Amino acid sequence: MMRRPLAIAVAAGLLGGCSVRSPLSLEKGASCGPGISLCDGVCTDTRFDPSNCGRCGTACSADAVCEQGSCRAVGSSGAGGRASGTGGSSGFAGASGSTRPGATAGRGGSTTGGAGGSSGTGCSYPKQMCGIACVDTTSDIANCGYCGSRCAAGETCSKSKCVQGCGAALASCSDTCVNLQTDPANCGSCGHVCDSTMACNGGQCGALCPEGTGFCDGTCSALSQDNANCGACGVTCSNGDQCSAGVCRGTISMWPTLGGDVHHSGYNPTETGKPPLTKAFSVNNGKGSLWPAVSDGKTIYVSSSNYFGANQLWALAPDDGHTLWNYNFGDVFSVGQPTVDSGHVYVAQCNEGSTFMYSFVAADGKILWSQPFGAQWEHYWAPLVVGGRMYFDGGGYGGLYGLDQASGTQLFFASEAQWDEWSPLYLDNYVYVFTDGNLRMHDPASGTVVRSAMVAWIWNGYSMDTSPVSDGSSIYIISPPNLISFGPNLGSPRWTANGAYQSQPAVADGVVYAISGGQLRANDAATGTVLWTFAADSALKYPPVVAAGHVYVASDASVFAVELATQDQAWKDTPGGWLSIARGQLLVAAQDGTLVAWSLAQ
Repeated sequence: MMRRPLAIAVAAGLLGGCSVRSPLSLEKGASCGPGISLCDGVCTDTRFDPSNCGRCGTACSADAVCEQGSCRAVGSSGAGGRASGTGGSSGFAGASGSTRPGATAGRGGSTTGGAGGSSGTGCSYPKQMCGIACVDTTSDIANCGYCGSRCAAGETCSKSKCVQGCGAALASCSDTCVNLQTDPANCGSCGHVCDSTMACNGGQCGALCPEGTGFCDGTCSALSQDNANCGACGVTCSNGDQCSAGVCRGTISMWPTLGGDVHHSGYNPTETGKPPLTKAFSVNNGKGSLWPAVSDGKTIYVSSSNYFGANQLWALAPDDGHTLWNYNFGDVFSVGQPTVDSGHVYVAQCNEGSTFMYSFVAADGKILWSQPFGAQWEHYWAPLVVGGRMYFDGGGYGGLYGLDQASGTQLFFASEAQWDEWSPLYLDNYVYVFTDGNLRMHDPASGTVVRSAMVAWIWNGYSMDTSPVSDGSSIYIISPPNLISFGPNLGSPRWTANGAYQSQPAVADGVVYAISGGQLRANDAATGTVLWTFAADSALKYPPVVAAGHVYVASDASVFAVELATQDQAWKDTPGGWLSIARGQLLVAAQDGTLVAWSLAQ
C-alpha cells in the first residue's frame, strides 16, 4: 500500500488518520480537555461513563450502559450492539446464495448462530465505557483519566494521571523502561553492561545460550520443541500435545497465524494430507478481498482487507463453509489479518479516531476486550501471540506494540520505521522485526532493542509486504531483490541469495522456499544455493506453504501443488490467493472475496 510520507502528512493535517492520541498532563487549575468533565476529581467522558452519564453524578442503572450521554438498557438496539435474526447479507454466500441463521450484523456489531444476544454490559466503577469496552481509566495507560488519553512511553497511569514508572516487571533506566533480567545494557542494575559476547540471563551476564535455544528458569531450552517451554518460557503443552515450531500441536492440523506458527515458517508438520485435492466448498463474502485464513483445527477464521469497505471478521465451519458468527466493523479504513490462540481471535482495525486491537471469544464472537492504539492509515498483518503476550505493528510514527494477552493492557511501545504490512517473529525468547532495511531483536517484556543488523534496502512504498521467518536455528528475510539468512544473534548475514525475491519465504526440512521473479525457488537453508526452480505461471506472489512432502504456491489466477521429491507439478486449479493448510484442507483466500477449501487426500 502507498501512503504519504510523514512530513507531508503533518503538513497536510493528516497525521493520526487512524487514531493518534496525545497524553494528558493536568496542571493545577487546568481543565480536563475538550468534551471531558471533571467529576469528583477524575477526568470523565460523560458520553460513555455509566457513573456520570450525560453529566457528573448521573448514574445508569446496573442493567444499562451509557451511550452518547444517555443511559440505554442492555438488550435494546443501538450502534455497537449485537444483532440476531435469520438471513441477511453479512455472512458468506455459498453456491445457493443462502446464509445461516444469525448472519446479519449492524454497523460495529456482531452476530452469532443462535437467537437473541445483548448489546453489551454496564461498567462498574472505576471502569467506564470507552468505545465498546469497559476501561479502568484510573490505571489504563491508553485511557488515562478519560477515553483516548494515552500516557507517553515510560509512563504509567496512576489515579487517572500519567506518571513516570515502568510497573513491577520493569525498571526505569535513564527514563527508559528496561528488563533488568534480560537487557545486556542494564543487566541486574541500570548501566551494568554485558560484554558483546555475553547475554543477560536472569539479571546476570553469562554465556549466550546456543543458537536455537532460549534461557528459561536457569537453563537453555529448545523453545521450538520443548513441551515445557513451547515457543516461550512457561508455555506447557498438555493433553499429549507436542511442541513443534513453538506451537503445541495435537493430532488435529492447525494454522493459527500468518505462516502457521510463531516462526512464520509456512510449514505445517502435523498435516498428512496430499494431492489429489477435491473441492470441499467455495463461498464468497460479497465484500471484497480477503486476508489469509487461520484455523484452530476446529473453525476457520478469515477477515476482509478493503479500503474503507464493509470490513468484517468471519468464523466458518470447515465442513461446508457456513457462517458460525461474524463481526461487522463497518466502513472502517482497514481490518487486519487474524490470529487465533487459546480460544480467542485477535485482529486489529484502523480508522480515524477508532484504531483498536480486538480479542474475540472464538466460540461465539463476543468481544473480550478492545485496546486502542496509535496509527496512521495502515493495513495490519497478523499479531504475534506467544507466552501470554501479543506483539504487532502500530504507532503514529511506526513501532512495535506489546500487550498483555488476557487483558489487552499495553506493556510497551518500541519505535520502528513507519512501515505497515509486517508481523513480528518470535525466536529464542526474543521478538524480531524487519522494517526499512533494519532487522531488530527486541526484549519481549520491555520492547528494548537488544541487537540490530542492517541490510541493503530499496524503497518501494510504505508497506513491507514481508516478515522474517525461522526454522528455529536461522532467520530468513526477503529484502528485495535478495533473500538473506542471519543467525539468531544477528551480526553479519550467513548468506545472501541474489535474484528478484519478493513476498515472504517459507522454510522446512533444510530448504527455504521463496518467490523470485514470479517463480518458486528452493534454496539450501545452510548456504542459500538455489536447488531447483518451479516456473508455474510466472506470476506467483503469495507466501508458499509446505506440508506432507508438497509445497503450495499461488498467483492471483491459480494455485499449484509441487511434489518436493520430484519437483513436478502435482495439482493445479483456480483461483489463487493467500494460502493456509489446516485440518486436511488447503484454504485459498482470493482477492475477489472468495474462500475456497480444498480437501487433501488422506
